[in-house]
Amino acid sequence: MVGSDRILTCGNYRVIQVIKWTEAYATGIAEIDKQHKMFFRIVEDFRLSHVEGRGATVYEQVVNLLAAYARGHFGYEESCMHAHNCPMAANNKLEHTQFLRFIERTRKQYRLHGYRDHESEELLGTLEDWLTNHIGKVDVHLRDCVSK
Repeated sequence: MVGSDRILTCGNYRVIQVIKWTEAYATGIAEIDKQHKMFFRIVEDFRLSHVEGRGATVYEQVVNLLAAYARGHFGYEESCMHAHNCPMAANNKLEHTQFLRFIERTRKQYRLHGYRDHESEELLGTLEDWLTNHIGKVDVHLRDCVSK
């Protein structure tokens, strides 16, 4: 039996743990929650494509989609945090900047070297950690600010 944090393989049988959006990630702003759910779907679809051996086919499209979608989402979310005087606004903006830099480094690596399976797996791990940690520990602070 072999596996990673998210995939367990035994012979031809695979169990894939895909991260899912839950109400624990709710921010209190429906549009942000909708956008977060889309991020989860993008990463879930990418994980499944990677496991099915189609990572090379979709990698560039996924990275470009993430870059574009993140820019639009981050701007909206940052304006909401500012409008609701969220104490996590500055930290949120900093983490967004770091994420966008990571995505740009990923795009640059792809342009230089093409698709590499280990980089795809690293990207997936970073994205899954980002979704659970950033949304679950930073963005959720908006919920308290909106309800005031």
